[in-house]
Amino acid sequence: MTTSTPFGQANLTLFGPSREDGAPLWMPGTFPPIPYGIAVPIQLNPLLIVNPNDPNCPPLQWDVSRQPDTAVQFTGRELYVKPDLDQEAVAQDVHRIVIHSGAPSLASWMQRWGPIEVTSAGKITAYDVLKAVYRYLQIPLTPREYKKAIKLDPENARRFHEAAYWRIATSSQIASVEQAQGLKRVDVLGDYKYFRGFRPVWHEGLWVVIMELGARGVPNYPMVY
Repeated sequence: MTTSTPFGQANLTLFGPSREDGAPLWMPGTFPPIPYGIAVPIQLNPLLIVNPNDPNCPPLQWDVSRQPDTAVQFTGRELYVKPDLDQEAVAQDVHRIVIHSGAPSLASWMQRWGPIEVTSAGKITAYDVLKAVYRYLQIPLTPREYKKAIKLDPENARRFHEAAYWRIATSSQIASVEQAQGLKRVDVLGDYKYFRGFRPVWHEGLWVVIMELGARGVPNYPMVY
């Protein structure tokens, strides 16, 4: 995007115009960008990619501690709209997606937990991917993991419990039920729990998807059209 591009047309510059039949257009979403048409095993739906012009303002804005249906799409016209999460997550006929983290706050933990895997006999939708991330992070933190984290840094106790407090306070679930479940994986992220997009990379001989996270939050009450 150049400085002369009107902000209202930014979505067209970033993601391209829609096809007349309404079908989504695809782009690799790799960095540096790869020209469209060159074979990339994972070509992500533009809804899911990192915004190359402003990584802190992804097209899909989502607090990963919340259900995927709370995500909103931010358009080039500065509008929040309900995203179509039933779209295919990738352009190719892919039945398995492996997700790693580019955020240090999660990457170190994933070395212990393993990657997030999304599998389907049919198409994998954007919702399938977000749901897999959500479920992965909702797994309870084990006592052993908690003790190890506290041993590394005693301040982690405060950070984890503070994150859990705010997660429960802002949850749509019954507070007593959430409290009974204790600390969860998502609580180790602190405030770095806001989705920044995916990007495909070549990792240890395989194409995988890297999930970026950030600390700047999603507005509490976006206006959805």
